[in-house]
Amino acid sequence: MKNTLAHSLRCVLALLVIGFAVSSASAEESEKKKPKPPSAADLEKYDANKDGTLDKEEKAAMSAAKKAAADKKKAAEAAK
Repeated sequence: MKNTLAHSLRCVLALLVIGFAVSSASAEESEKKKPKPPSAADLEKYDANKDGTLDKEEKAAMSAAKKAAADKKKAAEAAK
């Protein structure tokens, strides 16, 4: 009886530790997946309807502009 109780307690403790580790890892993972909100400068520049958020079209415009700037920078560096 004594061994069974000790074994049961160890199993419960192990399950609690595993559960805590899994929930902690998934919380960290979900925080990493959250996109950063746009900076104030990006909102000022790309928020066409001035509603304080970027909609799908505004995000696409921002992404395209940033990609074009990065491509231009790469081309300038390659030309050196």
